[in-house]
Amino acid sequence: FFFQPSRPFAYRAGQHVDVRLTAPDGYQARRSYSIASAPETSGAIELAIEKLDDGEVSPFFHEVAAVGDEIELRGP
Repeated sequence: FFFQPSRPFAYRAGQHVDVRLTAPDGYQARRSYSIASAPETSGAIELAIEKLDDGEVSPFFHEVAAVGDEIELRGP
């Protein structure tokens, strides 16, 4: 999955970002995902998100999320 941060941030190979999703009822789920894109890549970052059938967050990305959705990321 590719994400376009609202502002650029620097990172190194092996670092991760925290992803936080907030449901309409206010429930929040947070997961950490490793950055799969190279640090010298400008603009979008890539996260490899494996779908876990009993997961709370990964099914959202595989089944619900659409291009243009805003996702809260906390960088390294």
